[in-house]
Amino acid sequence: MGAWGSGLYANDTTCDVRDAYMKLLQEQLSNEDAYAQILAKFADYIDDPDDAPLFWFALADTQWKAGRLLPEVKSKALDWIDKGGGLSLWEESESGGAGWRKTLDKLRAKLETEQPKEKRVRNPVKIESNLWSDGDVYAYQFHKEFDGRFGAPGKYMVLHKIGVEHQYYGDSSTTVTYMIVRVFDKLFDEFPTLLDLQGVRLLPFSHPYREQELQMQMGLTLYKKKDYPAEYLTFLGNIPVPEYTPLPHGAIRVGMLNSSSSTWFNINHWSYYFNQWQGISYEIDASGEFKHTQRRIISCKLAHTLYPLSYIHAFWLEGADATGIVDEYSDLDFWVDFEDEYEEQAIAAVENALSEIAEIDYKHIIRHEHPKIRQRIYHLAGTSEYLMIDFCWQLHSRQRDKYSYQENDPIETARIIFDKAGAVIMGYI
Repeated sequence: MGAWGSGLYANDTTCDVRDAYMKLLQEQLSNEDAYAQILAKFADYIDDPDDAPLFWFALADTQWKAGRLLPEVKSKALDWIDKGGGLSLWEESESGGAGWRKTLDKLRAKLETEQPKEKRVRNPVKIESNLWSDGDVYAYQFHKEFDGRFGAPGKYMVLHKIGVEHQYYGDSSTTVTYMIVRVFDKLFDEFPTLLDLQGVRLLPFSHPYREQELQMQMGLTLYKKKDYPAEYLTFLGNIPVPEYTPLPHGAIRVGMLNSSSSTWFNINHWSYYFNQWQGISYEIDASGEFKHTQRRIISCKLAHTLYPLSYIHAFWLEGADATGIVDEYSDLDFWVDFEDEYEEQAIAAVENALSEIAEIDYKHIIRHEHPKIRQRIYHLAGTSEYLMIDFCWQLHSRQRDKYSYQENDPIETARIIFDKAGAVIMGYI
C-alpha cells in the first residue's frame, strides 16, 4: 500500500475502495448490489490485516456521504477504529501515528452522527480533453486578475501540443486524458505569429532552485466544459513534432497539481513560471538533454538539504540571482533564517551540503556588523573562479520590521526558495 499522509484518503487502498464503490453507484447499481460487488472485488483487501481496516474505513465514509451507510459496514468500521486499525503503518514514525489517530477520531464522530439523506448519483458525462491535433500551436491571452500579480494581464503565451497521455488511477477504472504541451518562454505584448517563436527557448515548469530535474512539458486536462477558455485561444498553425515519447509512469500524478500536470481552470497560474525563470539561464547539451549550471547544482543541493530541517525557517537569494542579471562574474548570495539555538547545526548543514558537491577550497569567516547575522564566503573546487558563495545566516529572533525586500525592484529584491514561517518580508512596487 502506498501512503503519502495521515489523511483518510492519503493512501492507495482507501482511494481504490472509494472510487470503485462510487463508480458502481454511477452505473446505477443499487446500494446492495454495489456492496456485494465491492466485497467480491476487494476480498484480498478484507483478508489482509493491513488493508482490512482501511477498506472498511473508506467504504463506511463513502457510504455515509452518499446517504447509504449500511449497519454492517458501520459496525465493521467502528470495530476497527476501536482496535486502532492502520496504526501499524505508523509505528516507526516520529509522531507514533498521532495524525492517523486524529483521522480515526473524526471518522468515528462522523459515523456516530445521523447520515445525510440518500443522494442521487449521476453517471458523469465524459468530457473530451484531447482537443488539439499533435503539433498544433495556440496563443493564449492572460486575462484574469491573478495575472497582474506576475505582470501578465493582456499578454500572450504560446502553447505547442506534442502528444497525449492517458493516465489511470484508483482501481484503474477511471481514465484521465492529458494533452501534453510545451510553452515558449516569452510573454508577447502583441498577438504573436509562428515566426516570432524562432529562437525562443522553452519554459520549464519547475522551480529554478528547488527541483533538480527540469519539467519541460505540462499535462493539460479538462474537467468542465466551461473551463475551456476558447475566446482567449487563437490557433497560430502547426509545428510538426517527432513521435511523442510518453512520460514515465507516474510522472503525471492525477489529483495533484504539480510541475507536470494541470487543468484548464488553472492555466492562468502558469504566469508564475514566467516570473520565476525571468533572467535565469539553463543549458542544453549536444544531445538535447538539459544540463544543470553550476549555480543551479549548488542552489538545488542546498534547498534539498535545508528544507527538511525543522530549525531552518527560510532560504532565499539576493543579488544577481534575485534581480535576474546574472553574468559569468556574478557570485551567489544566499540567506538562511534559522532558530537561534541551532547556530552550529545551521552552519554545519550548509557546509556539509557544499562539501558533497565538491571540496571547499576557500572559506572566509566575516564578523558581520549586525549581531544577529553570521556570514561566510566559500568557493568550491572545480567551479569558476568567480563563482564565490556569499552565505548569510540570520537568527530567527531578528526584528522583521528592520528589513524588507521589494518585488521587481532592480536592487532591493529577493528570490525566495522556501519560507516556512513568513520570515521574509516582501513588499510590492
